[in-house]
Amino acid sequence: MKKLYLIIISLFLLVSIDNAQQLPATNQYLINPYTLSPCYTGVNANTEAYVGYRRAWMKVNNAPEVISASLFGTFRNRKNGLGLSLLKDQTSIFENFHVNLSYIHHLKISDDQFVSFNITAGAIGKNINLEDVKVEDWDDPLLTNISMQRGTSFSAGAGALYRYKGFSLGFMSPTLWESETYYGLYDEETENNNNVIQHIFLTHYTLHASYNAIELTNKGTVDILPFAVIRKTDNSPMNYEIAGLLRFKVKNSRFWGGATYRKNNIIGISAGMSYDNNLIFNFTYEMAGSKVLYEPGGTYEFAVGYRFGKGGQQKRIEEITTNLTKRTDSVINELKENEKEVRNQVDKLQNTTDSLENQLRNLKSQVSGVDRTSPDKESMARRIEELENQIYGVTTKRDKSITELSKEYGSDFFEGRVFYVIVGAFGNKNNLDKWVTNLKSKGLHPSVFYNSKRKLSYVYLLKTTKWQDAVYKKEAVQGIVSRVWIYYE
Repeated sequence: MKKLYLIIISLFLLVSIDNAQQLPATNQYLINPYTLSPCYTGVNANTEAYVGYRRAWMKVNNAPEVISASLFGTFRNRKNGLGLSLLKDQTSIFENFHVNLSYIHHLKISDDQFVSFNITAGAIGKNINLEDVKVEDWDDPLLTNISMQRGTSFSAGAGALYRYKGFSLGFMSPTLWESETYYGLYDEETENNNNVIQHIFLTHYTLHASYNAIELTNKGTVDILPFAVIRKTDNSPMNYEIAGLLRFKVKNSRFWGGATYRKNNIIGISAGMSYDNNLIFNFTYEMAGSKVLYEPGGTYEFAVGYRFGKGGQQKRIEEITTNLTKRTDSVINELKENEKEVRNQVDKLQNTTDSLENQLRNLKSQVSGVDRTSPDKESMARRIEELENQIYGVTTKRDKSITELSKEYGSDFFEGRVFYVIVGAFGNKNNLDKWVTNLKSKGLHPSVFYNSKRKLSYVYLLKTTKWQDAVYKKEAVQGIVSRVWIYYE
């Protein structure tokens, strides 16, 4: 009987060697963050389901194996959620079954910020299969009556998750307090139940950070998903790991490769894919850098998941987004073409105005040198009047075009332009001075600037960078000055 106790105790110690973690550390969080925190329920889709398998130390018989499954989803406008997780891990004669039910609540702080909380209730079933124990004396009557020892304990956990855009920071304790399981080596013949083995399940803590996702291309076809995880168990050293996935989007599918580094120089290589954002698969192979850990062989793990309602919904959203993008691009291109065309029209009108003003200036110069009694002077006067009317008509048409542009494209359409409310343009300084004096006598405050390109002195009443202010000023002085227009640079 003492040998049996020694065997069981030794195996308990063997199971505890792996980083002192009683909960197995898997790589499934690379595609299923629920394994880090139930607070991720509803983040990727309404309902999700995953199964996974992990086999450690491939060269060792009866090495640790982990089988897991999870199902979780949201309700009530995705503000609340429920999750169920099942996990079985087995090492030699020891089997552990974990069943956890979680409730999740999401709080919206702003459009980009969310805080989520979860509470978890669970049960832990522990079995010791004594049928597989190897001893020298198989005739021991105790072994013939003892085949399987079972124990059950209950646990509770809680966690919180903060999300800002793609960044996530979470804390989770799947077991808030220690739970004890007792195994009584019951002898059916003697009805002796005094021999008891006690197993204590310690408190666990997990802290993690991640970002979904860092885009490497403008169209989001290539991105990176980084992770950092810290695990801690009472009375044991802290463990940490960092991981990342490099993903490539091809039509409705994503393909990725990734790497993981764990404490004690354990390296993992991952590869996987998702189809239509519904079906997800990931495979990870772990190897140890040190010879001691390398000898037992590597560890492999795979996980398969399905997001219900995600693919079709996501596909419709992407189709709508694509169509809207195309329509938006088409409208923008059309507006740009219209803008370009109208700008060209405005510039042509401005050039026409300049040409007419040059003709008017030359004609006025000619008139000043003609005798008053000459018949040519009367015809020149009529021509001057025609040119002034043409200039007024062209500038009015141009100002209307600019007003329409301003209404259609916004007040900042002509950002960077300077507008002048012009009341005269002169090539002769005497005429310029007389006109300025005349304007001042009417209570106006004219200013003058010289345009070297057109070789004209412009008399203006307002200089502004706002088109609408120039329009208001023009309308205000039209009853005082016969001809007013807006000039811009």
